[in-house]
Amino acid sequence: MKKLFFIIALVCMIAPMADEIMLSRGTTGLSIVADQLQQREKASLVLECNIHSIFTDEVETEVGTFTRLSVPGWTNENAVGAPDIPVLTKLIELPRGGEVSVHVLNEVEATAVPVKNLVYPTQPSFRKDKTEVPFSFDKDSYFRNERKEVVKVEEVGILRGSRLVLVQVLPISYDAENNMLAIQSNIQFELIVENADWEATHAAKTKYASSYFKNASTSVMTPASLECSARGDVHYLIIAADIFKNSAKLQEFIAWKESIGFAVKCAFTDETGATNESIRDYVKATYEGNCPPTFALFVGDHEEIPGWSKSFYTDLYYFTVDGSDYLPDVMYGRFSARNEEQLAPQVDKTIAYEKGIFADADFLKRYALVAGYDRYWAIKRGYPQIRYAIREYFKEPHYVANEMGGNVFLTSTSGENKDKIVALVNSGVGFFNYTAHGDVTYFCDPAFRPTDIDNLTNKNMYTVVLANCCLTGSFQADTCFGEKWLRAKDKGAIAFIGGSSYTYWNEDFWFGIGTCTITSSVDAGNPPAKEETGDGTYDAVMQKDYDNCNFALIIGGNLAVEASNTSRKEYYWKVYHLFGDPSVKPVWANK
Repeated sequence: MKKLFFIIALVCMIAPMADEIMLSRGTTGLSIVADQLQQREKASLVLECNIHSIFTDEVETEVGTFTRLSVPGWTNENAVGAPDIPVLTKLIELPRGGEVSVHVLNEVEATAVPVKNLVYPTQPSFRKDKTEVPFSFDKDSYFRNERKEVVKVEEVGILRGSRLVLVQVLPISYDAENNMLAIQSNIQFELIVENADWEATHAAKTKYASSYFKNASTSVMTPASLECSARGDVHYLIIAADIFKNSAKLQEFIAWKESIGFAVKCAFTDETGATNESIRDYVKATYEGNCPPTFALFVGDHEEIPGWSKSFYTDLYYFTVDGSDYLPDVMYGRFSARNEEQLAPQVDKTIAYEKGIFADADFLKRYALVAGYDRYWAIKRGYPQIRYAIREYFKEPHYVANEMGGNVFLTSTSGENKDKIVALVNSGVGFFNYTAHGDVTYFCDPAFRPTDIDNLTNKNMYTVVLANCCLTGSFQADTCFGEKWLRAKDKGAIAFIGGSSYTYWNEDFWFGIGTCTITSSVDAGNPPAKEETGDGTYDAVMQKDYDNCNFALIIGGNLAVEASNTSRKEYYWKVYHLFGDPSVKPVWANK
């Protein structure tokens, strides 16, 4: 019988020094050895997985002392309570059509490595509204000597014409009875695509190739045979509620987008229908036509254009129009409005931002990065996320940076820094990232409430808000926090990304910085090095300065979650919602 022990974890807050086990020369990671995908006889991609070293450190719990394993750039197993063995995962693009299989070409003899204690068990990712933090240990699972496949591949879906699969390499096995690791430091294998449909692949890549998607999808490994130049034209679909048929502001917005080079098509709900299915059918027909939209914008609140009810409300499924998966094929957003008065500020602020009408252009160099208060998780996940952002991107010479104050807030005490954060945003910041607890209408702690938005004076210094917290994007509510930021006249934000339901600590961490191993050092509040992570939200917008956009924050973050071993992959694609124009380029990211 399976035994689970739930105990409050007493993990040291100061990370112990990790020991390094050297295994091979070269670097750790996955590389393409041969691109043979266009061969007629056997379309294949040959890859090589190499492990240079593995790190260990000791972790004290009430159950006893464990040895924690980590490999830079890899992720964690997700069987809660079972030994946490590092796994390499990678999203890879393959041609369309046909089944994918794996053939291992060589396996070097495994190196036997003793460990001092039982390997640390995989811990669950906790929902951000939960306060209890139990420790999970399934002792029985340690002694089931189950043989795992060395390489596994699973279908992910189609993202804007590109077929993605997830490859998992598991070269580390564990014998708990003898407390020994067996590590294969080098594995070559090939992914074989039976009956690859290159005609369909080339047709899809040619029709749907988008530099916006490519720049946002830097975490995907694309073989040379599948590289494709992006289309020059960019189509923009607007679906608006009938109440906006005579809207001067909507027409002003359309004229503006056309003036900067977008081919805009606007349809109203009397043409598309006002049900989930009818609107999705309209989007799908448009996508499959001669002018597939790169961007789509809903104009209307939930009552006018209803979200899909999938345990909570989401706009995702309107745009999963290629294949039967949950990956979006169009970048989308919403001007949530019930009337012209609510629509006008969203249009006015977007146009002013794109025209570069700024009260003080230096606001683009300022930011607010906040790891909000949580008595347990703030240090473990919030601190390393924010510290990663400041170390890698939000720093001199482009940004005014002061890690322990000024622009960065690592909140260790309830109620701390609230006034400073509000004042900073009020003075103008290009980017505002908050990770901690949220609710439908506010950030919890440090508090940022609707009245604080009402009192802002950041005219023509409109921010982009990324809210890694629960519920702030619940657009089925009367006025959620995201809607409040966008509807505020001459103040507030031009884009708000927030969860329409609950979010989770591990997944939000990966969303921000990219897929990585959760180590004792991370638990102590320290970020991993950039080379130890995949690409996340920050990387998706900060590494590129051309054809970037606000929706890249969602694509980059969710592809990081997709590359992890979480069970909440589809959940994350549907939970994060963008209020605002998805096509707007975040000017702060290019500074």
